[in-house]
Amino acid sequence: MSLSFNLLKKDGMARRGVLNLRGISIDTPVFMPVGTLATVKGITSHQIADTTAKIILANTYHLALRPGAEVVQSMGGLHKFMNWNGAILTDSGGFQVFSLAHDCKITDNGAAFRSHLDGALLDLSPEKAIDIQEKLGADIAMCLDVCPPFGCDVDQLKKAVERTLLWASRCRDSAKSPTQSVFGIVQGGTNLALREYCAKKLVELDFPGYALGGFSVGETPAQMVAVLGESASFLPENKPRYLMGVGRPEDLLDGVLNGIDMFDCVMPSRNARNATGFSSAGKLRMRNSSHRKSEKPLEEGWAAPLQELGFMSENAAYRSVTLTIAGQPLSLRTDADEATLDAMSALVNDRLKQVQEAAKGAPPQRVLILAVLTLAEELVKERAGHASALAAIRAEAARAIAELDEALSDG
Repeated sequence: MSLSFNLLKKDGMARRGVLNLRGISIDTPVFMPVGTLATVKGITSHQIADTTAKIILANTYHLALRPGAEVVQSMGGLHKFMNWNGAILTDSGGFQVFSLAHDCKITDNGAAFRSHLDGALLDLSPEKAIDIQEKLGADIAMCLDVCPPFGCDVDQLKKAVERTLLWASRCRDSAKSPTQSVFGIVQGGTNLALREYCAKKLVELDFPGYALGGFSVGETPAQMVAVLGESASFLPENKPRYLMGVGRPEDLLDGVLNGIDMFDCVMPSRNARNATGFSSAGKLRMRNSSHRKSEKPLEEGWAAPLQELGFMSENAAYRSVTLTIAGQPLSLRTDADEATLDAMSALVNDRLKQVQEAAKGAPPQRVLILAVLTLAEELVKERAGHASALAAIRAEAARAIAELDEALSDG
């Protein structure tokens, strides 16, 4: 195992740490851009590195089907295959088997299914999932798990948890690579008793890291947040915690405040494919006519104006927007010094709670969330921690809060 995790500081449940993989130091909380087929669509590995990403995610199911794990292995593994010097996490492929494959049959032995590409009959067992990920050469591999749909009955949830635990034990026992770390995955839906049971059984298996799976599968964000903190608290403090497949900006903030260290989501590149991006002013659709003559960038200090992003050729626009927003979730992880973090984190946390409460019945929910994002962005922009800089941050935060209060009173 070549992974270590150092927890540097806590503030409430929020954590700052460093994940070390193959000599690569990764500050956490961290967002992992998703390169499904060993590439973040539309941009090169060098370009994604320019966003400050040090770890990305690749998809075991898709790579096993095409070009095949043996092909990737013969070409030196994923790092050489995609010319990526950073770290790589691969999922087990289980979620895609359950969501994409046809005629899927699940037993304790594994999953039998037909490929969504050509209908070929295939199977995936815990042992095979680990074997594929070892051939791919990822730094972090995920156990094969069962991800039940939201809203299923308790018996189905219990069966999914028990099978997830059975498969986790087999994944751990079959792992052979000394350079790959295997993470266990906690299931249980929004049932805290099952989450706790699953987490405790996985902790007994002593994985180097743990993920919370089975979120963002149909439940509302509020339903997820209601159980997220306690679900994370069931896991060891000295090991990384990974929230799988969740990536809206407000969800990242919720995750950080509830003790999550790692995130991934296809949202940045998927939004870019449709000329849509996030900014501190909210979600922007660059092809809207209101941006036709705009000379403003997506975010202050960034390059391409909205007019160019919205109406340049599709491939060029996609590449530019992907580069612009792929790094945005990363910026939500503040690496300001501890004095700045201490001064602002309580304010962000308090405002987020007020926003969530106010948003329950308020129409301008997006406006409310943006105030929180503004505070988080201000944490990121200043790293020096000088008294004058701290005063400027506080002034900007006060302005954002005043605007929020005005919006609430008008709403």
